[in-house]
Amino acid sequence: MNRRLWLAGCVAAVLAPLSGRALAQSYGRVTRTIFQRGDVPGAPLLEQILGQFDIPAGAATGRHYHHGTEISHVLEGAATLAVDGEAPRMLKAGDSFMMPPRKVHNLTADITGPARVIAVWVVAKDKPFVERVS
Repeated sequence: MNRRLWLAGCVAAVLAPLSGRALAQSYGRVTRTIFQRGDVPGAPLLEQILGQFDIPAGAATGRHYHHGTEISHVLEGAATLAVDGEAPRMLKAGDSFMMPPRKVHNLTADITGPARVIAVWVVAKDKPFVERVS
């Protein structure tokens, strides 16, 4: 089975019972939709979050970091991942990345079209989910 179809099936299986309950938030032109969040078993100070962010063509998430790990997968489109201290990486549908805690990063959709990314964050409960950096 094709990897993209397998991933789409897994995502659909996870999200199907959540339809109608997702929380969408807009940050500038970027929309982040939280599908589910909950405690991390055995780690009372952490929570796990499953979400998606949609970035319009040419728009960016803005420089930011999380108080925990982010694991993301590009579902559609193409984007440039800029991480402080690293060379920019071009990502396309099917590519994934992992971001360590407190690592400043920014994702910019290609000017030719929007990017859609699904992510899992495991972050500290007592800290803001996203910390913006100027």
